[in-house]
Amino acid sequence: MLRELLGPWSFETNPLWIALVIGALVFYSMAISYAQSRGKDGTQTLGLGLIFILVGDAILFALWNAMGWPQTHQFQNVAIYSYGFMLMIAFIASTILLVNRGKREDWAIPSDTVLDLMTFIIIGGIVGARVLYVALEWDTQYGPNASGVDYATTAEAWKAALLNVAKINEGGLSFHGGILGALLFGFFYTAARKLNFLKMVDFVAPAVPIGGFFGRLGCFLNGCCYGIATGTMPGIEMKVLGDGIARHPAQLYEAGGHLLIFAWLAATEKSAKFPGHLFLRFIVGYSWVRFVVEWFRFDETAEKLAELPGLGWITVAQAASLVVIILGSLLIWFMTRMAEPGEDEGEGGIKGDVIAPGKLIARDPNAIAAASKPAAAPKIEEPAGPSPAPTPQG
Repeated sequence: MLRELLGPWSFETNPLWIALVIGALVFYSMAISYAQSRGKDGTQTLGLGLIFILVGDAILFALWNAMGWPQTHQFQNVAIYSYGFMLMIAFIASTILLVNRGKREDWAIPSDTVLDLMTFIIIGGIVGARVLYVALEWDTQYGPNASGVDYATTAEAWKAALLNVAKINEGGLSFHGGILGALLFGFFYTAARKLNFLKMVDFVAPAVPIGGFFGRLGCFLNGCCYGIATGTMPGIEMKVLGDGIARHPAQLYEAGGHLLIFAWLAATEKSAKFPGHLFLRFIVGYSWVRFVVEWFRFDETAEKLAELPGLGWITVAQAASLVVIILGSLLIWFMTRMAEPGEDEGEGGIKGDVIAPGKLIARDPNAIAAASKPAAAPKIEEPAGPSPAPTPQG
């Protein structure tokens, strides 16, 4: 209906200018975050922002021309893809959740800190998701020899390969790579702002399954990550395949698993014993979900470990999930034991440094050292006795 009202439309422009404008906004937000962490005033922040924009856009301009990316593009009836749209919804929903979460008394994290952190997490998540997917599919999809085209020179082959890597709009993201990238960029941000990294990953943990829920809905709408064939009731025909076969909606199974993880984290948050406990619960919970969903998921990369004795019944993803479950569970057990007060420690140990999330967001060694000192014994004064009798005067 909207297309009929608006009619066909198109315009031609240089996509480089669009990229430079978007880059300027990103670079300026990074400059603001850095300036705030260093206590700069308004004038210094503005000057630093201009420097970030000039240097960042200069690098982007040089990279764009060096890669030979297009200088003109005809924008006509631009399509909005369901997967990208759901990713946008995932980031927005996660950000709203964290902003409201930061307003709670037990966290007390300012909204600008949350927004700055989410900027780094979003960029790191997308970069990490793309890098890991490309690394896993390098020989089959993205390498200079993967396309089967005979290029005149090696340089042309590598240039074509890198251009193919940059086509993120065609899909190809790894959830695990997104987690790793978000952790890495989040670590850089917390280090710059002198924040407690483990506390912050606990703060962000409930937002991750919310993002995963919308992301898997995007997979379902996009027709990727589909399931194996089935003749039972849950079977859904994936139109993108065009084979007329009803398949398990593995994407919806995993989306439901993300909602269960979110509910689990929300119900058990108050029982967290150490920094990072909530995030480790998410890691273990997601590994269980992925292990189960893998039974119903069809994927060309889901190879069985048939070459290893006794492991031919599981896929590589299931084996990796089992390793994460075992290591994560052992780490939770060990850290929980460490967080419990010992016989000689009373209420000491590290327990005083792990409870009340909002109290120790900032890493203050002096405050932690002062809090770890034993309290001084109260000074007890003896009650005053009766006054001595006056000496009689002669």
